[in-house]
Amino acid sequence: MTDTFLAGYYGMRNSGDDALLAVTIWGARHFLGAEKLVASGARLPVLPGLDGVRGLYRCGDETRDHGRLVRMERRLRSFLGGLASRRVIFGGGSVFHTHGDLRDKIMLMRGAGAQGHLALGVGIGPFRDSRAEKTCGELLKRLSFVGVRDEESLRIARSIAPEANVKKTFDLAPLLGSALDIAPPDPASERRGIGIALCKDELGSDRDQRIVERVAQAILRLPDGITDEVVLIDFNGHGLHGDAPLHSRLAERLQNLVPIRHLPYDPNPSNVMRTIGGLKAIVAMRLHAAVFGFLADTPTTLLSYHPKCDGWARDIGLPAKMVHDCEDLAPASLALSIEGAVQGGARPRLSREMARDAAMLNWHHATCSAG
Repeated sequence: MTDTFLAGYYGMRNSGDDALLAVTIWGARHFLGAEKLVASGARLPVLPGLDGVRGLYRCGDETRDHGRLVRMERRLRSFLGGLASRRVIFGGGSVFHTHGDLRDKIMLMRGAGAQGHLALGVGIGPFRDSRAEKTCGELLKRLSFVGVRDEESLRIARSIAPEANVKKTFDLAPLLGSALDIAPPDPASERRGIGIALCKDELGSDRDQRIVERVAQAILRLPDGITDEVVLIDFNGHGLHGDAPLHSRLAERLQNLVPIRHLPYDPNPSNVMRTIGGLKAIVAMRLHAAVFGFLADTPTTLLSYHPKCDGWARDIGLPAKMVHDCEDLAPASLALSIEGAVQGGARPRLSREMARDAAMLNWHHATCSAG
């Protein structure tokens, strides 16, 4: 019998989700006494402390979309994993928004024990349709505790499931240092380079090429002495949905104009954190690239493509001039933000210590509610 089933977008070669898995494993063991854990991932990342955690799915061909039979197999394996578990933890991420996925999560909890299921540091919505909203309300009522990472998620949860035990906590990622024993950044160390972490448009629009071009124009507008190096960081290394193609296009656009370093996906998020901690600034479209920038005390310019990005910016008090809408990205304004970041201005109001305390609320409430 497995005591804890960890459910999330794990094993998809995404540094942000790898960090959430690391913190969820650490918290489940440290605060809930979990010993036997299964994670809903095909290929689990290389993480300290992952010993004894089993991945649920078989590895699929990640260079193409999975067919119906593979999706059915994953649903079946997930349900069987629930039957063999006593507790389900949804650990971090924007995981509650689509009817079919929410329905599968309810089936997972039905298969597991009757109570003690948790959702920690999660985002809720936006929903694809009213059916998804209704299904999410049903799911929230089945959870012993729901810790949401932003005010908008809290508003949605209270609207669709007022009787559910939901509280505003924070993203789980500020606990990554504790989970992986990462030393805090050294303020005296010399920093070099401007990091860039873009992400692919899953809807298949022409936005990708437009963003690549406008980011390139912004970089080329920077004054002499600002751009000693551009460091392209693949936060997502998935063969189909990953960041490498966009960063390769940007590298080609800037070739022979500025020094470029392109870093592939690293399955250990502590290495990614150290890389970002060595940068002068980072331009983050990937939300967890912005989160890592915050945790590494690296000045961050956020390219917002989703409400979750705006929610993060509001919650940490990131100045509005450091947040740019991807649908209306102006190279001149972006260049000013990057220059200001490199020069050390426009920092968030929230401290890293306050963020860690807020993230710890997830586990404080979990220990009181899991039963």
